Amino acid sequence: MFSKTAFAALSAAIFSSYLFVIPQTLAAQVTVPASLQVLDIDGQPQNAAHTDLQLSNGTHVLVVRYRDLFADSADDSGAWVTSEPLYLNLAIKDQQPVQLHIPVIDDASAAKTYLHQPYLTVGTANGHTDQLPLRTQASVIAELLSAQR
Repeated sequence: MFSKTAFAALSAAIFSSYLFVIPQTLAAQVTVPASLQVLDIDGQPQNAAHTDLQLSNGTHVLVVRYRDLFADSADDSGAWVTSEPLYLNLAIKDQQPVQLHIPVIDDASAAKTYLHQPYLTVGTANGHTDQLPLRTQASVIAELLSAQR
């Protein structure tokens, strides 16, 4: 027969493997570019830098901040370009991996231009791509107010 300790260890091993296997099948892996800092996911503040997220099926609201360093000249330490918090509505339909991409930005001027109308390209493993806007808090509030009319 099994001792209580052996039974407890075996039960814990089986239970923990069940917990770690099931959530992975119910969530899609979302890869975030390094120049985007994830601030919030569905109202839950994020403290760590994320480049890979696990998101379940459904629509999620991600709050991100664009931040990148560009070298102005060889003798300069560079210039940071940082956005205000930007909002993304991201729909996860199946558990396929999803990659978020920003356009290629070569300098601080191009980054500032991009931030006037920021967007992400969302790609899935099956080759489907969409362009989704990144919206400022002001534009989100304006849309909510106009929808209430």
